[in-house]
Amino acid sequence: MTIPRLYLPQTLQEGGVFVLDADRRRYLDNVLRLRPGDAVTLFDGSGWDFHAVIERMGDREAAVRIVGRRAIPDAIPPVRITLAQALPKGAKMDGIVEKATEMGAIRIAPFHSARSVPRLDAAKAAARRARWEKIAVEAARRCRRPDVPAVEAIVSFDRMLALADPGLRIIFWEEGGQDIKGLLGETEGPTPRDCFLVVGPEGGFAPEEVAAARAAGFAVAGLGRRILRVETASLVILTIIQYERGVFAASGRPEGAGVAGCCEADAADGHIRGAEAGCGKGAGAAKWLEAAGAGGCTGGARETGRPEGAGAVGYRKGAGTEGAWEGAGVEECPEGAGAGGDAPKGAAS
Repeated sequence: MTIPRLYLPQTLQEGGVFVLDADRRRYLDNVLRLRPGDAVTLFDGSGWDFHAVIERMGDREAAVRIVGRRAIPDAIPPVRITLAQALPKGAKMDGIVEKATEMGAIRIAPFHSARSVPRLDAAKAAARRARWEKIAVEAARRCRRPDVPAVEAIVSFDRMLALADPGLRIIFWEEGGQDIKGLLGETEGPTPRDCFLVVGPEGGFAPEEVAAARAAGFAVAGLGRRILRVETASLVILTIIQYERGVFAASGRPEGAGVAGCCEADAADGHIRGAEAGCGKGAGAAKWLEAAGAGGCTGGARETGRPEGAGAVGYRKGAGTEGAWEGAGVEECPEGAGAGGDAPKGAAS
């Protein structure tokens, strides 16, 4: 079973006992049916996953004790993206916040533009922001990113322009503009790490807004001849920018290991993660272990579904019948199959 992962906006540390509020307690108890002694993973945005055990489950709160931690790979992104999104109609912003979080945006800045249909009063705007913050937390938890993006309060177009940090600033306009690839290649000196990207509502930006953005130092870019839906445009833009900045480059994991880190050692209980993270069907833990076993790791326990050679003897502290992985012992396994989880030399993908 995959260990549940929760965001806790506190400064977490090993050995500490932390209290979970009623919502998180309800999630662990009523949804996941966990009990004292069960394992959970916490993250606080610091770049670490903290392994914890439930100590108590009260009527209104729960308490967990942190027993270890593990650095999250690629916790510091090579590009820091702010997505400034004009308010779209209906519930589209919910999906945009979710996908922007999954795609790694560090900040989401909603704003009113001249052609935005929604006009929210202060109370409704505050409620929407609270909802989007919850969506961002859930998306970050699910996609295993190390932090949660900030969701800014809804502001005017002019105020949104003032929020832009120094760096690459682009407003996207369906009436034309520079090619994104060419625009990214025009930067002089070191490549800017900060990107502030502005996307309009369903009706697009008014010419006066584009002129104001240009005057504020923004470049104007287009997405070709096709007119995209606002929720499609945001996702496409985030993907292009990160691809061009090398965010999707190979991370050194075995081919086919997936973005969630298949076969990574988990310090809390050591279970292999795989199928649910996209590793199954020939690209996951079993395939990875097959190469490790063939190189000399002993054992077999075929009844557990592990490949031959992935048994209890060849791994430190017991792959056993549970299939646990606490790091292949460097003396028993081929070079490269150590506790860090790197593929052995010659590992098949």
